[in-house]
Amino acid sequence: MDPVVVLPTLRGRAAEIEAVREWARPGSDGRVRVLLLEGEAGIGKTCLLEVARAAAQRSGRSVFVGRADEIERSRPFGVLLDALGWRAASGVALPASLRQLEEGGSKDGGGAFQRSRDPDQRFRTVDAIVGALEQVALDEPVALLLDDLQWADASTLLTVNAITRWLGYLDVAILATLRPFPRTPELARLLDRLDHDGARRLEIGPLDDHAVAELATDVVGAAPGVTLRAAVASAAGNPLFVTELLRVLADEGSLVVVDGGAELERVVVPPSLRATIHRTLAFLGADVLALLHHASVLGTAFSLTDLAAVTGVGASDLTRRLRPAIQAGLLVDDAERLRFRHDLVRSAIYEDQPVAMRAALHAEAAERLAAAGASSLQVAEHIVLGGTSADATTIERLHEAAREVGRQAPATAVRLLEHALELSGQASDRRAAMLADLVAALLWCGRPQNAEQRAREGLRTGPDGPCQGLLWLGLVQALSVQGRFRALIDEVERAVRTHGVTEAEASTMLAEAANAHLLSGDVRTAEAMAHDAVSLGRSVASEGAAAGLMILSDVARGRGDVQSALGHAQEAVEATERRGGVVHGWRPEIFLAMALRDLDRFDEAHAALQRGRIADEQRGHVTFLPVYGYELATGHFLSGRWDEAVTEAERALALAEEVGLAMLRSWPRSLLALIAVHRGDLEAAAAQLADLEPVDQAASSAVGLQSPREALARSLLAEANGDAAAALALLQRAWDDHGGRGNVTALSQLAPDLVRLALACRDPTTAAGVALAVEHAARLQPVTSVVASAWRCRGLVDADADVLVEAATHLAGSPRRFEHAHACEAAAAALVQADRRREAKPLFDAAIDTFDAMGAQRAAASALASARTLGIGRRRRGARTRAVHGWEALTPSETEVVALAADGLTNPEVGRRLFISRRTVQSHLSSAFRKLEITSRVELAALVARRGRTPGERDGSR
Repeated sequence: MDPVVVLPTLRGRAAEIEAVREWARPGSDGRVRVLLLEGEAGIGKTCLLEVARAAAQRSGRSVFVGRADEIERSRPFGVLLDALGWRAASGVALPASLRQLEEGGSKDGGGAFQRSRDPDQRFRTVDAIVGALEQVALDEPVALLLDDLQWADASTLLTVNAITRWLGYLDVAILATLRPFPRTPELARLLDRLDHDGARRLEIGPLDDHAVAELATDVVGAAPGVTLRAAVASAAGNPLFVTELLRVLADEGSLVVVDGGAELERVVVPPSLRATIHRTLAFLGADVLALLHHASVLGTAFSLTDLAAVTGVGASDLTRRLRPAIQAGLLVDDAERLRFRHDLVRSAIYEDQPVAMRAALHAEAAERLAAAGASSLQVAEHIVLGGTSADATTIERLHEAAREVGRQAPATAVRLLEHALELSGQASDRRAAMLADLVAALLWCGRPQNAEQRAREGLRTGPDGPCQGLLWLGLVQALSVQGRFRALIDEVERAVRTHGVTEAEASTMLAEAANAHLLSGDVRTAEAMAHDAVSLGRSVASEGAAAGLMILSDVARGRGDVQSALGHAQEAVEATERRGGVVHGWRPEIFLAMALRDLDRFDEAHAALQRGRIADEQRGHVTFLPVYGYELATGHFLSGRWDEAVTEAERALALAEEVGLAMLRSWPRSLLALIAVHRGDLEAAAAQLADLEPVDQAASSAVGLQSPREALARSLLAEANGDAAAALALLQRAWDDHGGRGNVTALSQLAPDLVRLALACRDPTTAAGVALAVEHAARLQPVTSVVASAWRCRGLVDADADVLVEAATHLAGSPRRFEHAHACEAAAAALVQADRRREAKPLFDAAIDTFDAMGAQRAAASALASARTLGIGRRRRGARTRAVHGWEALTPSETEVVALAADGLTNPEVGRRLFISRRTVQSHLSSAFRKLEITSRVELAALVARRGRTPGERDGSR
């Protein structure tokens, strides 16, 4: 009796199946649920993914499924577009930017990379994908299943990271399968982060003997006997190998059933899975095998249209001629395409051909697909794999493909451009343009050293060579990113004297050099060069004028001339608006906001930052989004809205990491550390500061100084840990650094704590010197923050209660609540020492109440201890225990957003109503949903209904 081969079921995977079902169950713990299935090819990962798909559908999840393909590793967002395309086929419309990608990429006709746009288009696409998933997840739980993640492109991995960061407040679950190898740096970074955030990773190992026997029984319809057990043991527990081996043996008639058991007779068992597949192929005709060779060149999945173009065989004829391969189970239907049943099947067929034959087939596929109108990226992939043809058409196709894809996937552009340059030789007319594009792509891949090397290579063609301006700009930016400001200044001096650099390009480079001088501490030269950039930029209507004005604003603000800083910033805003709101590398709203805040015009500063952030998000400009967030957090910090400050700072930090701008991480981390110290969470403060060290400290050393907030955080942490001497030394070092640059703003921030610590460490000379310096600064620019800082320092040095009271009075009408509270505490302590206890008590009360209100527990406890030590009795009323969950845990901004969301407004509608960006709405909802312990708007509506009032109505308040 001959056995009949049947479709096997999963065997030996009970634990893995339970893990998959647990993953699929509804519910969220405030983060995206991630399950990673890792194992060798053929081990059963894809079968488990199908179990996950079914379990997710049964759980009421909206399911998105995408599969990565080795041949399409360069397709930007490929696996996610597959997933969203699968969903779109079910009736969900794709955003326009995603439809454009699916249709073949950019439709703007190519053109040289623009440094201000390349990463922004990628960010815009990431944002669109996250937004599309969010819209579905707001209504129902979502499951995103990604197969063969090891083949995914870098932009897909970036987007997966963004999904886990931004959609944790919704019920979103991600399951991905992957092999141990290959492991790109981008994939390794993603996996490290997912592991850090609590992803579950299952290693799918080989089946045990019992499971193999069960699988064999499923396949052949009878329990394996001794000879068959020995044969399948060669498969080493790999279920695909076991299944393929049994199929081949059955097809060859080598299996017989004896006494109810399947036995093996008259056959040599194939030594490998590939050999097993080749045995299957032997049953197909030469004509079918030739078609499969062509199909394997196109990838694991392919369309009949592409195969028809490559082979010259009509689609209807292909369907007929491929039917034996489908019947043999080598090919399966995959919606609008055919797919090899497993990537190992495709690999066995592909690698069965000699290398030279594969290269020839790829080259032929490139020509025929190009003639059929395929995307330039698809054609380029086959060119890369097809050998070393160096004709002009081949070079042009590679270059155009790199330009098409570079804005979404700069790493892919780098690979294509480097291949094109390798083929083209030194004499190609396109070489300089390709080098300029390669420099831009390398910069956006975070490879500034390589960008510098390639820019210098292009500039060696001489001053009259093509694309000189773009190459100089690329070189200058590469040096800026590396913090090599002396080299940057030298190169700009050379560039502006070069014939191939336009006046517009020269004005932009002069602004870059001015910024380098400023960061290097040469304020006078920075100011002069910024004036040159403005003058030249105005004469040719270039962006260098606006950039120079921003540098002049920063220079004026640093020396305390805030009115001039404000004027320059306002001019920069107007100049930028005349250019359509875009100036590469600079955002005038940030400079405007800093000047307004120095003048205590906090509301206007906040509005300017919100305008700038919304405009950048709408344009898809990503670089400065972390800076907007940090500056908004700074305003909240100074005005005592610390929960809001933490939310904005954490969001800024996440954005800086998401877009790969490591140099921008130090600012929000320093602010978070400073807040943590004042709140008494010394462990959290130390962790934030420790996380600065690997990358951000290197960036700081390139500039030559720490930010004032980082210095304050490190100093106050040392003091809190009982080392006042170390605390004083840290602040003294920062004071010397910033004082040498004449930075009045930084000095006024550092001075009060430096004077206090110097006096505590019995160093009155240092304290007196600091007080004199700040008094001099206050005379130059009598703004509230600098004047109050000077009075506090003088009052502390002279133990003069009246001067300290004056400092507190001066800050009473200011939005700087935290500084006011400290001034009140210092004045109260001095009044007690002057035996004026009655005047001291209300100041102590004001300080402690303010500290309590903002959650500054350590500062409040310190003030209360000082009051008691000095004999001022006070029962600590209103000591605030910050709520972690529930309505009282919401910040005012979160409350506003939740109230509108509960009324049924969409995220964009909430953003328009509150004049904030969709990302900000998303961030507030994420935090609010976590605090309210819900995962959907449906739950929010039910929660509001049960509560009986709108989210904005707290007990006894709106």
